[in-house]
Amino acid sequence: MKLSIIIPTNRAGRTAISIICEYIAFASDEIEVVIVDNSGNEEKSDFLKKLNGKNITYICNPDVNGKTNLKIGMEQASGEYIFIGTDDDVLLPSGFDSLIQLVFSSTYGVEVSAFTGRYYLDRSGEFQSFKYNPLDHDSPTERVMSFFHSAGGLNVILFSVIRRKFVEMFVKYYNNHPAVFHFNDLLLTASIIIFGKVYATNSPFFIYDMLNWNSSEASLSTHLNYYRQLDLDESLTVIHDLLLSLEVYHYLLGIKKGMGFSDDYNEAIIRYFQIKHLNLKSTLRYHPERKGKYFKEACELREKWVNKEILGIEELKKDISEFLVMVNPEKMKGYLKFIEKVSSGELFSTE
Repeated sequence: MKLSIIIPTNRAGRTAISIICEYIAFASDEIEVVIVDNSGNEEKSDFLKKLNGKNITYICNPDVNGKTNLKIGMEQASGEYIFIGTDDDVLLPSGFDSLIQLVFSSTYGVEVSAFTGRYYLDRSGEFQSFKYNPLDHDSPTERVMSFFHSAGGLNVILFSVIRRKFVEMFVKYYNNHPAVFHFNDLLLTASIIIFGKVYATNSPFFIYDMLNWNSSEASLSTHLNYYRQLDLDESLTVIHDLLLSLEVYHYLLGIKKGMGFSDDYNEAIIRYFQIKHLNLKSTLRYHPERKGKYFKEACELREKWVNKEILGIEELKKDISEFLVMVNPEKMKGYLKFIEKVSSGELFSTE
């Protein structure tokens, strides 16, 4: 079995280089490190080029975006399992070593989808510890329920060694998507939970140094800028989480069909969608300072679905489709066609 550590990096400076070097220290015949750098920083590039060697690959991609950068990293990687590293979070080497030992343990079969553990989050100068419990139930529905009961804070992708096929399917989806509304880690996390098992070590191996993303102004600003770049109305921020709900459902349906999973997984997919929606009732909120041309219509759509007790996926799809086409007919028709293609499993076909 082989593990590929992929580090997409776009930051300059000594901190980023130092963190990357922590990962490089684990390079061996069983562990390769692939660094894909789109920062465009010459000093950083000159330093990392010197580290190229056996089981260490450095690729400089100064003119590509983040999606393409990750895709190039995946194309270069050869491992059965993938760990997506970062250049702005502190790695705890002893804990990471425990995680790797878990991955290579003969106790676990290679069909397990992910291995994870504890991490620290720096909030206002005080480190808090978070842990994911093992999600190793045979029932996918039980894994979904366990995840929502036990998981707090961040998502599995940032703290997991993941079975290659799940990362490949996600990268393919992400690079073909005409307008990604979803946080990428949530989609990958959902597919791991439903279609595979997750094992965990108690050893902390990460310090994630960022404030809560969902409640940050930075999150809202990112959405706004993205919508503007696509020439979409900024009132979409009001229904952003409804779009996420719709996307994750069709993504999971596509994974099921594209990979040939049985209908036994339908209940888990529906349950994930329903619980996700219940969470929306506490996270969805108005942004009155972000009006937009269709702000009133977006608020009405949001209120309708926040107050729903019984969820109908086709009805949600119809309501969102009508709203998106009203906002921008040409671009959103392409988006909706893509959703249909995903849910048919065509995008994930292995043929």
